[in-house]
Amino acid sequence: MALPGAARGRLQGRVLSRIRVRRRPAGTRAGARLRPDRALVHRRLRSTGRPGLRGFGLSAIRVELAWVGEGGDVLLRPFELPAGATVGDALDALGEPLAATLRSRIEADALGVAVYGKPRTLESVLNDGDRVELVACLVVDPRTARRQRVQQRRADGGDPRWKRR
Repeated sequence: MALPGAARGRLQGRVLSRIRVRRRPAGTRAGARLRPDRALVHRRLRSTGRPGLRGFGLSAIRVELAWVGEGGDVLLRPFELPAGATVGDALDALGEPLAATLRSRIEADALGVAVYGKPRTLESVLNDGDRVELVACLVVDPRTARRQRVQQRRADGGDPRWKRR
């Protein structure tokens, strides 16, 4: 901040100490209990309060299992499992023929297991509200797939946006 005549009166260094910033300290507003930098955990809003009290007394947890079916459609099944259940327990809740098929594909490394996109094992313990995802390996590199789609659209000649200029 430059003031006229500040260099003569040697005020340049002392000006900032006289400016008051009127801002409330963190946590003094009504209802403010969650710091903004700690708000999102695993794409959902974290509950306020002490972490030791959250989940106290839960006997069952709600979990969703998501995977891609044979026809290419996304299947999502919600379950209620006992507290402390693992990813393997969520697979077993699907029922015998489907669970055995998916488990054999996981053990053959044709499918991977993730919770909200982060890789996990079958022995990983689940929390309330988790989404277990069964993900397949990439068949084609995403860049290569995009190039092929663009070349196909250019060859079709439909939309002028896909033409080279």
